Amino acid sequence: MKTKVKVGDIMNSDFVSIPSHASLKEAVKKMLGEGVASIVLKDGGKLKGFLTEKNVLLVLGRGELEDLDKVRAKDIAREKMAIIEPSSDIYEALKKMSQEKIRWLPVVNKGEIVGLLTLNDIVEIEPSLLEIFHSRYT
Repeated sequence: MKTKVKVGDIMNSDFVSIPSHASLKEAVKKMLGEGVASIVLKDGGKLKGFLTEKNVLLVLGRGELEDLDKVRAKDIAREKMAIIEPSSDIYEALKKMSQEKIRWLPVVNKGEIVGLLTLNDIVEIEPSLLEIFHSRYT
């Protein structure tokens, strides 16, 4: 199923990021300050990881962190993740999100992160696709 809507047309190119060497404390402060639940770790234009509030809560809940100033964001961030190109159809993005059970996808062009696509971005454009996501996600 093709929608003829490209990822690059609806992605958010104004995503929140921080260098991968930043401390976890710095990353959490930036997430809180920007009012976001996730943050891209990048060095230069290269995607190095993706940190979500869920990553932080899981590690804190397990009692694995003693000093947030000493832990680097990259130490608990997801490093291997699905990505998508801006020229891809949003249906392809939705399929990846569903398969990976995620609600976001970094958008990468020629090795550099250029945007972030969320499930909400897709649903705003094509609300009918939400049913497909939920049928595969649950």
